Amino acid sequence: MDNYIFDEDCGADLSDVIRQRAQGIINLQVGKTPPNFNIESYSGGTINLMKTVSENQYTLVMFWASWCHKCEQEIPVLIPLYAKYHSKGFETIGVSIDQARKSWTDVIDSRGMQYINVCQLQGWDSPVVKDYKITATPTYFLLNNKGEIVLKPKRIYEVDAYLTRNLK
Repeated sequence: MDNYIFDEDCGADLSDVIRQRAQGIINLQVGKTPPNFNIESYSGGTINLMKTVSENQYTLVMFWASWCHKCEQEIPVLIPLYAKYHSKGFETIGVSIDQARKSWTDVIDSRGMQYINVCQLQGWDSPVVKDYKITATPTYFLLNNKGEIVLKPKRIYEVDAYLTRNLK
């Protein structure tokens, strides 16, 4: 616990450190607005999360990795879901936690992942991974067009059920 609290905050007031870390966790709960990010896209250019979110009814942020077996099972379910709802205002941003560009892009190419894909190529040390407190893949956040988290599903079928009810 001491290492977690004091890791890079030696000399800081303990209550400030705890308050700051707690706020980071609170901002990742349903009804809250998660951190914005600007990350290089697979297709070129930079993706700004909040700009993308504002242009769509719902945006799914999916943290995944090329070596993740659960991701291998979820991606084939997400692809037709994306095709089904994209024209109705649904966007997806795949945030890979890969370190090797080839591993990341090979999966995108072989699976035909047509949605937005970004990666900082720093694995678990990626700033976005730290900002979102990611400890496992896949991890999902469904955001509305105001940037608020409306769902933190465990599986893609939960996203499908939510969009069926809420995206007309």
